[in-house]
Amino acid sequence: MKAVATLAVVVLIGTAIAVLALSDDDPTAEPGVVRTANPAVAFAPLIHLHAKEKSFPISARAFIESSYFEWSEPACTDDMVAAGQRANLRLPEPEPQLEERRLGGKPPYRHAVADVNCRPRGRSYTTLDRTAPFDKRGRPTTLPLDAGFYMNLMTPAYPGQAPDRRGEQAVLRGVPVYVERRDEEVSGKLGQRLIYWMLYPRNEPGGKSAGESPLTYEADWERVSVLLQLGRHDGRYLPVSVRLESANEIRDVAWEDVALEDVTHPVLFNEHGSHTSRSDPDGDTAKACAACAQWETWRLVRELPAEPWYGYGGGWGHWDRDVTGRGRRAPTWFSSTPEAAAAGPEDDRLIVSIGDSVASGEGNPDVSSRPGQPVQWLLRRCHRSLRSGHAQAAARAAEADPAVTVTFVPLACSGATVPEGLTGPYDGAERDGVSEPAQVDRVNELARRREIDALLLSIGANDLHFAEIVHFCLAVPRCASKRFDPEEPGREAATGTQTLAEVIRDELRKLKGGYAAFNRRLSKRIARDRVVIAEYLDPTVGAGSGDCHMRLVDFIGGDLGEVTRAEARWTRENVVQPLNAAVRAAADRHGWRLVEGVDEAYAGHGICVEPDSERWVRTLPESLVLQGLNHRGTLHPNARGHLATARLIEPVLRELLLTPSR
Repeated sequence: MKAVATLAVVVLIGTAIAVLALSDDDPTAEPGVVRTANPAVAFAPLIHLHAKEKSFPISARAFIESSYFEWSEPACTDDMVAAGQRANLRLPEPEPQLEERRLGGKPPYRHAVADVNCRPRGRSYTTLDRTAPFDKRGRPTTLPLDAGFYMNLMTPAYPGQAPDRRGEQAVLRGVPVYVERRDEEVSGKLGQRLIYWMLYPRNEPGGKSAGESPLTYEADWERVSVLLQLGRHDGRYLPVSVRLESANEIRDVAWEDVALEDVTHPVLFNEHGSHTSRSDPDGDTAKACAACAQWETWRLVRELPAEPWYGYGGGWGHWDRDVTGRGRRAPTWFSSTPEAAAAGPEDDRLIVSIGDSVASGEGNPDVSSRPGQPVQWLLRRCHRSLRSGHAQAAARAAEADPAVTVTFVPLACSGATVPEGLTGPYDGAERDGVSEPAQVDRVNELARRREIDALLLSIGANDLHFAEIVHFCLAVPRCASKRFDPEEPGREAATGTQTLAEVIRDELRKLKGGYAAFNRRLSKRIARDRVVIAEYLDPTVGAGSGDCHMRLVDFIGGDLGEVTRAEARWTRENVVQPLNAAVRAAADRHGWRLVEGVDEAYAGHGICVEPDSERWVRTLPESLVLQGLNHRGTLHPNARGHLATARLIEPVLRELLLTPSR
């Protein structure tokens, strides 16, 4: 198929360059669009650090290495849990070395609340729990406000990384920014927000030292973001705006109103001591800016989900009980483990996602693979991503009502079926020797500890062997009437084996019983109208609702076979439509809420559609490139598809969040 082969070439060429502006004579050129293989680098800002600045940026690793890791306890002496490598050198007796990966839960640090005799014998919490002292957001109600994990930065680290002064211009080098990507709608089209996180050792507004300002604190995480609209073809981006955030204000500045360095890098100016970024310098900053140090953040950009400490829910910096207005939020995921979610605050809403690859986010990893950067998943074993339609629906529902906080627990696993994954254990999409427990058991355990406001479910496609059917039809012409063995889909099965049509008929009958078995296993604590199940997409509907003729090629153009239009139509009529009928019947029978219209929404956006901006389905070359030579993303929703699914689920979630189950 020509579109697939062309895409592979574009992607492979794109990985070798940073930014390539389209020429005026390019027939596919779009005004203002930038072509780049790595937008996080292309649009990273140039930051002018204030001339009077005393606390310069620091890497998260250097901050951790220079910190004492402690547990704060009201009415007791804080307990030293570990110490960073540099901090340990200043102690008379060394503590266990603080490990970044354990901050991020691999495995997590754990500490118990002290009893009246200051002995740690109460309920225990981990570094994945929201335990930052004095921070109420997402905090377990059972944890005292001034208890929790925090990193106490040693004083010699306060200056951060000093700029390198060469001649008249000072330049900051060797300090990373951390980028977080979020899919977002822009004028009804798919966009992406690039959030750049920057860490400073201390926040000292106006340069005032501790004691002079109630807002002086350690660990000042600042962030700015760039909103992009995706172009008609992959790798092309239209910058829309820059978002600047302070403690009291969020301001969006149109792209045309921002000064640029080298065409694509927003030029920003930091305020003295507070490090708040501005697009236009104030009078004091403008006068001193000739002596400002410049931070070219694109020189060292790191993917936030790839950081070993990502997910840490404790405090960055020392928490002084006598100082109010403690610290800004730090980067961490908005989702949680079931254990961390079990003791959420009273006004928190809990959304849990279970099921198969459509629910897990297959085809849309948290960080796509590229040279020097492996693919990153929230959980690689399950190809679980926070860019899934379920996760984005939860985020959109939460953003619609700022008064409501949401905890999102993703448990779905790519490749799961009802018996293997949903109601039984499952080894996962990428086996690593660890088996995932039955998802329904994890849900039931969570329901014993708190109410679940919405349970998002997607299951059934793997029970019908959808991926194996596609493989079989690629390899065997006129596949519907041929003998089919799901264990060996690359060829026609031996004599005496059922035909493909017969296998599908039997599996549909089993699926009805599978839905009933799951419903019986699901805890009675979960109201059945809190279960939300969505219909499946049909990836084979092309432009004008026509059938796709799919000739599948790999990323070097190798021919892997074809699915004719007649076979695509047969698959829709005998697999996708009966599967969705089974979903609707199960929802009606068991009292679940049904999200309809998915199949109709995808009509005209199937795998054979051009241009890329109209296609909502991941191709094989894309899967191989973006998922690190892994094919499993093929025929799954791409970023546009997951966002489209989220839009359909969001209204149902918003209704459920307005009427909490407790």
